[in-house]
Amino acid sequence: FSGPKRLELLKETAETLEESIDFGWFGMIAKPLLWILKFAQGLTGNWPIAILILTVLVKGTLWPITGKSIKSMRRMQTLKPELDRIKAKLEEEARREGLDRPDPNKLNKETFALYKRHDVNPLGGCLPMFIQMPVYIALYRTIYSSVELFNQPMFGWITDLTQRDPFFVLPLLLGAAMFVQTRLTPQTGGDETQRKIMMWVMPVMFTVMMAWLPSGLTLYILANTLMSSGQTLYLHRSEAKRASAAATPAGS
Repeated sequence: FSGPKRLELLKETAETLEESIDFGWFGMIAKPLLWILKFAQGLTGNWPIAILILTVLVKGTLWPITGKSIKSMRRMQTLKPELDRIKAKLEEEARREGLDRPDPNKLNKETFALYKRHDVNPLGGCLPMFIQMPVYIALYRTIYSSVELFNQPMFGWITDLTQRDPFFVLPLLLGAAMFVQTRLTPQTGGDETQRKIMMWVMPVMFTVMMAWLPSGLTLYILANTLMSSGQTLYLHRSEAKRASAAATPAGS
């Protein structure tokens, strides 16, 4: 076979020739993503818009899971004063027994008992990220391996979606968006210093990492981050309205 590695051409040439495109471990996710991208591009005639459409579809699919995660993190945040009291009590008991710190197993047991009483899943906040990571990796392999996106411009100075942003504008915008998202996300663990460090470390880490990855992938994560921030704001306001309505006496 001689020619561009388009899936349609490869399938027409031989049944198994499409396997010559290496989509990596998440090929079963990458191929549907590529199909959606190509379908959206066929409708719009624009690859960046196709990536944004894909972002909306993926975000919409994960919306219920992400919403539950945010609510779980908010409930964990409201339990923090009670967790601090449990920790202080165990530290006092440890000092009376001549120990430097409380028994970690006992602390974990009482912490999980508290979460269970209030029906809080401590892993709920991490679940959406674990689910989205295979999508990020699959999309990276899709953009990296698909000849359809090669030399396809985004806008202005970005002339190839498979290459990094030459002026690092998108990664910097992503870092700023992630900083806003960390400010909106309920903080559930660690002391104040640790939370401040994480508030800066995560955006900086993602900015540096995405500075060298394809601009198409950076566009996807930037759009996803903005929508996640919007979802967080929406849920915060919805909960605030419900709390205000519940606190208002009937007939007032």
